[in-house]
Amino acid sequence: MTAASVTSLRLPGVALVRPPIHHDARGALSPWFEAPRDASWGWPTVVQVNHVRSAAGVLRGLHWQRTRPQAKVVRVLRGAILDVVVD
Repeated sequence: MTAASVTSLRLPGVALVRPPIHHDARGALSPWFEAPRDASWGWPTVVQVNHVRSAAGVLRGLHWQRTRPQAKVVRVLRGAILDVVVD
């Protein structure tokens, strides 16, 4: 299997991950979460996954947890986003 492409960005802990896409006669598969692989990158254990669908032009709020920080995974299935990370 082909490895995911991981690019570290300017802020520590922020990365752009491009999972591989495996094609065959049935269609395609892209493993966007793999616990052993993600743990090897030093990522926290995933305990919850949400899927959010936003209308065009929607601005979602900035979230911050002081005592129980959470990692965030953003996937774009169609269109484009502007994702902002604040240090």
